[in-house]
Amino acid sequence: MISTLPPTSRTDRLTAWWEWSLFATVLLTCALAMSFNLADPDFWGHVQYGRDALTDGLPATATYTYTAEGYPWVNHENLAEYLMAWGVAGPGPGGMLVIKSLLGIGLLMLIYRRAAKQGVSAMAIYSSMLLVAVNLMPSWTLRPQLMTYVLFALMIVLCDWCFADWQTPWRALLDRQAVEAPDAAMFAEYRRRWPWLLLLLPLFVIWTNAHGGFVAGFCILAVYLGGRSVEALARWGRRGLPLVAWLATVVLACGLATFVNPYGVGLHRWLFGAMHVPPPEIMEWHPPKLFSLASSPWWIMLGVSLVALSVTRRPRDLVQLTVLGVTMWQACEYRRHIAFYAILFGFWMPVHVDSWLRRLRRIRSRDVRFERLSPRVRWALLGTLLLGMGLVSWKLASRLRQIPVPRDGYPVAAFQYITDRNLQGNLVVKMKWAQYAVAAFGPASTERPPLRVAFDGRFDTCYPQEVLDMYFDFEIGQVPLTMRRRSPQSPPVDGGRILTYRQPHLVLIDRRDPHPVQVMEQHRDRWIVLYQDAVAQLWGRRDVYDDPEHPQYLPQGARTIGDAPQTGTVPWPALPRRPPPLALAGMASP
Repeated sequence: MISTLPPTSRTDRLTAWWEWSLFATVLLTCALAMSFNLADPDFWGHVQYGRDALTDGLPATATYTYTAEGYPWVNHENLAEYLMAWGVAGPGPGGMLVIKSLLGIGLLMLIYRRAAKQGVSAMAIYSSMLLVAVNLMPSWTLRPQLMTYVLFALMIVLCDWCFADWQTPWRALLDRQAVEAPDAAMFAEYRRRWPWLLLLLPLFVIWTNAHGGFVAGFCILAVYLGGRSVEALARWGRRGLPLVAWLATVVLACGLATFVNPYGVGLHRWLFGAMHVPPPEIMEWHPPKLFSLASSPWWIMLGVSLVALSVTRRPRDLVQLTVLGVTMWQACEYRRHIAFYAILFGFWMPVHVDSWLRRLRRIRSRDVRFERLSPRVRWALLGTLLLGMGLVSWKLASRLRQIPVPRDGYPVAAFQYITDRNLQGNLVVKMKWAQYAVAAFGPASTERPPLRVAFDGRFDTCYPQEVLDMYFDFEIGQVPLTMRRRSPQSPPVDGGRILTYRQPHLVLIDRRDPHPVQVMEQHRDRWIVLYQDAVAQLWGRRDVYDDPEHPQYLPQGARTIGDAPQTGTVPWPALPRRPPPLALAGMASP
């Protein structure tokens, strides 16, 4: 770390190059970890809903679906979807990936700057940055959640700046005789900073309209400022009451700011109902697995946190410990909250990691430093580092060009078949593919009417619980109660119920999902395979597509059934190519 080098090292040009190269390599490596660019299943929908809202205003009821027509839609991601629609129309998918990576680099630079001001060693800063980046990798994607994490980081930075160097001795909370009068100069400095907490009001207005994660942010803010209030009372007694009143006012004002949204109290009413029991059907709401490679970065970060806090010789901030504890508990309950803890770790833990590493270095007999090595070794190490920096830069640049859509993960070929054959009507489709289908077939055009879906990733924001139950009866069937959130008013589990509800015309399933495959095989008397490859299987109603008298009859020669492998990727949005209108007219006829 350049800012903490001894003066003699700054005069060594080779050592300076080493420090700059090491910093750049670590930063680029972290950026690479946070540059995950595969298509998110909901990204198509977010862009489409943003376009629709910018063109026609916010819809009051569900769109692009035949199972929830007229059902209220409480969209808690409007602002994020506006930005996504703008991003696709403006900078494009590649530009959005660059913006996402720059936001990640900005977060890491905030972490670096804070730790450097605290005198943390380079090793502690870099190892902490790498841990943060790897743990944020699954979450740092083009989703509305990204705005939650950015705004959460800004909230923590602002709160920490307003209480910079705020240290309350532990004994002040245990021994009232130890309460000291406030230092006038210090108190005056804090009074100049505390009004800046009002910036949290517009932050929460933006956050509320961007993503429902504002609820978690507000709870953490309340714990943080509530803890500072307790410290003020323990430290100064009644003389701390004005600060307590001010912090309570800030929390209350931030809570009221969340009502500045298109739905008013309706948003909070929906959030309370939706979050009262997190949906177990969504894997992000499951706890991280103990013996899982994907969860190993979290368990490593957790272990480092516990050890560093146990052995550190730097002062432990009681409020930070409380917030870390609450966030750690939530991250162990729901993997979606790991990102919150990772951000807090980056801001608050490097100083304790540094204390732990310094104690470890004292145990070693000799401390090897770069400037003590021979010139030949230093040149070799520097060359290796520059080579690594070049490779990481090349890989990062290649990731930021486009959003790849893997053919073995999405029904690219099946969607092209639906377009080529001009298939229309209502579609039961896998939830992961549904918003892709919304973008491909939802908007009406002069060439074809829209094809509406049964269920998609908007989940209970615009679908009644009855529809959720029908879909998951079909998708996963009878499973333990811990994996389903099913209404007691719904009838017994029946995977075939969605095949008759409001008469769908088509069913598109993933051949690797055993339960939908089994359900469709059981209903061959009413459904027939129209298309099949190694990934997807498209079924159509027999009374429509297998009846020569029906206008949408599809003869055997027009059906494509096989096991063609789906390999490679296509650039997002990977929408099917539209055939000429005359060709469409010819395909629509028997």
